[in-house]
Amino acid sequence: MDVGCGDIATIRIQALTLGEPPVVSNEEMARMIEQMKKMSYGQAPDPEGTNDLARPRDAAV
Repeated sequence: MDVGCGDIATIRIQALTLGEPPVVSNEEMARMIEQMKKMSYGQAPDPEGTNDLARPRDAAV
């Protein structure tokens, strides 16, 4: 798919008409991370959690 700057600008303008996206609290993010760990989406669970990409906003990487 070939997407140019004009296409991206159009999508951004359309998205801005919807307003600011809601910010998920750290508590809600922690709950979702726990739920994602249980779901694994067909992959073997990672006991150390090193392949979990979702983290609370203030968590160190």
